[in-house]
Formats: sequence, C-alpha cells, structure tokens
Amino acid sequence: MRLQGKSAIVTGGGVGIGRGISERLAEEGARVVITQRRLDKAKEAAAAITAAGGQALAVQSDVTRRGEVEALMLRAIEWAGKLDILVNNAGLSGMAKFSSFMEMDEDLWDAVLAVNLKGVFLASQSAARHMINRRAGKIIHISSVMGMIGEEFAAAYCASKAGVIGLTKVMALELAKHGITVNCIAPGFIKTEAVLPITDLMESPSSPYTYTRTTPLGSGEPRDIGDLVVFLASELGRFFTGSTLSPDGGLLAY
Repeated sequence: MRLQGKSAIVTGGGVGIGRGISERLAEEGARVVITQRRLDKAKEAAAAITAAGGQALAVQSDVTRRGEVEALMLRAIEWAGKLDILVNNAGLSGMAKFSSFMEMDEDLWDAVLAVNLKGVFLASQSAARHMINRRAGKIIHISSVMGMIGEEFAAAYCASKAGVIGLTKVMALELAKHGITVNCIAPGFIKTEAVLPITDLMESPSSPYTYTRTTPLGSGEPRDIGDLVVFLASELGRFFTGSTLSPDGGLLAY
C-alpha cells in the first residue's frame, strides 16, 4: 500500500469525484477524513470505506467559513494523529453554476468563487500551518479543464478554476522550503451526478451551446482522478510541485 500510515482530508469527499478520491486513498492505506456540507453524504462514503476494510471519518464542514475549516483540521488531527495530505475537492459545479455572462447576478458569482476558490485558500492555509510544523505535507487541488479553456454559460466557474491553477503555483513556490508540495489536477468530463445533465444538454439537438468539444476517450470515472491523487500523494510524486495535470481523455488535444 502506497499510503500506509498516512492521513488525509478530502473536502467534498462524499460524492462524485471526491468519493472516488476518498476510496482510492483508503484503499492505499490512508486514514481519510471526509468532509461535506451535508453530513449524511460524508457518512455514507465513510461507512462504505469502513465496510471495505478502510478507515474513514465523516465531518460536516463548510469550506467558506474559516472557523469551520480550522475546527475540521483540529478534528482530523485529533482522530488521525497528524495531517499528511489535503485534497481540496469541494466545489460548486453542474447546472447550478450556469448562467450567461450578461445575465449572471452577483450572488451566483460570489457563491461559486466562495466555494471553488476561497474555500481552497482557507483549507490550504489552515492545513499548511500544521504541515509546516512537521516539515512535510502534500496539498492537491482539484481544478478543471475549464480553468484552461472557456465554457459557455460558466464565467464564474471557469474564473474560479483558473484561479485555483494560479494559486497552485504561488503556494508551491512559498511552501517548498517547508517540505510541502502543492499540485493541481484539472479533470475533463467525469461521470458524476453533477456533470451528466451538462453532457446530455451539450449533445441535445436543442442545446444552447455554440462551441462544444468531444472527449476522444469518452467520459472518465471518479476513480480515474483518485488514481492520480494517489500518485501525487505518494512517494511516486515526490518531485512534482506547482504542476497542473489534466486527466481529460484527450479533450485538450485539439
């Protein structure tokens, strides 16, 4: 097992890509703290991991609130004894983020940026304080290919995910001297409940999309992203920092 004896936090780790990440980390021996705004979803994922022989703890937390984030870190360290890995996966995605640029209201913009970018900042800052004391740690952000290219009706989402890619580089530079690596994963279309309505809409004859891309390999699975997280979190990824990797099935190849 590549992560035996390690401990990890996965924000938004109870559903979709986050659950795939949580499960893969646990399979590789890590003790995983799964956090969601909805505690029931975190508990479902933690129970499944425990039933499969892994170790997981469900914690309710809102990554946009500093007090809740700091309480999460303390609870995780109390349970696991330390913090080795932080995966910033929590995000607003799916149809909830959609609005044309000219019609988007300020509340939607603020909501998306608060979770997708501010939440990454708050969780990373809090985790890094603990990691600096141990002079070791792995921080992995989950961005999106939409942080590299445009997607119609997703101005706030694309801006937030591009911001995560930029934040990755700055954090990597500043935290390297403390033995902490910081990397980013920018997935393409992954089969989750949030994404399926979008892909269905894009393929519909009545789709409002003018510009569309197809994925040569088809949509991926949450575990595909989990595999890459395991790589970056383990010794295999020890020489990566400041990098953004795109498991996108070829979507950016043209």
